[in-house]
Amino acid sequence: MERVAAGLFTLESIAYAVNENFIAFCHQRGDAETVRIYREYIQPDELRHHKLGRQLLVKYATEPGSQQRAKEVVGRVLEITTAARAQAAARMGTACFPGC
Repeated sequence: MERVAAGLFTLESIAYAVNENFIAFCHQRGDAETVRIYREYIQPDELRHHKLGRQLLVKYATEPGSQQRAKEVVGRVLEITTAARAQAAARMGTACFPGC
C-alpha cells in the first residue's frame, strides 16, 4: 500500500498540479497546441492514475495500521518533493518556476 500511496496517489496528484501551472504558462505565452495536448491527453491520464491510487487505497488500506502507513508515506513524499523543488529553484537562482 505504501507504493500506491506514494506513487499513484501522491505523485500523480503533484504531477497534475505542476502540469496545471505549466498549462497556464503555455497559455500566457500563446502556445495553444501544448495547452491542447496537455488538456486532451496528459491531464486526463494523470487524473486517472491519481483516481486509481485512491480507489486502491480505499479498497486495500482497510486496517488502521495500513491507513497510518499510507498517511505517513504521503507526508514523506510531500516533504521530499518540497525539498527537491526548493533545491532546484535555488540552483536555478529563482524562487518560482514557469507557471507558478
